[in-house]
Amino acid sequence: DFLDGSQTTFILKLDKLTGATIWDNAFSNLDANYNNDYLKDVVQYADSTYYAISDSLLFHFSKDGDSLSSINTGLTGMVSLNLRADGNLVTTASSNFPQTKLVAVLDVSGTILNQYPINDFANKTVLNNSHVYTLNKVITQRDASMQVLSTSTLSQDSIGGNVISDFDLSNDTIYACGYNLADSSSFILVLDTNLNLIANK
Repeated sequence: DFLDGSQTTFILKLDKLTGATIWDNAFSNLDANYNNDYLKDVVQYADSTYYAISDSLLFHFSKDGDSLSSINTGLTGMVSLNLRADGNLVTTASSNFPQTKLVAVLDVSGTILNQYPINDFANKTVLNNSHVYTLNKVITQRDASMQVLSTSTLSQDSIGGNVISDFDLSNDTIYACGYNLADSSSFILVLDTNLNLIANK
């Protein structure tokens, strides 16, 4: 993110009563060993504190944005963070030893509880009950052990340079947006949780 013309990593907290608050005092300058490590995602925990990830670090913040801890997870390339019902965290990442693309389950201390290799790097992960959805140009539905159950194979995302760029899940409906590499057109998809098309524009 860019703030005041200089490259600075920050979280912008929006509140309907008080407006926007930028949390940048705790991590505008991350550890000197992580100069290229920028914040990627944040989730609110059950106790109203926040967990955030950068490329390789797990941060814990109070509900007011005070830094409580930062932990090197041993992973790299973390880009997506989710909170499971059991209180553990799920992220997509890479492991360097050996080089593997994976979905990892962490506890809140940053300890890796499980690692599930996946074929391609996922730049977003969304949880829904016992299913996990990952995004790498198409949306892939996975079971709890990250085995592929289904992949979106719509003409909009699989033929002629069409790419899904982002998606979210709300009330058992998946909303996705994407673009065409050839003509720069865009599209919106509405899918059910089994990745069947409901509507597209």
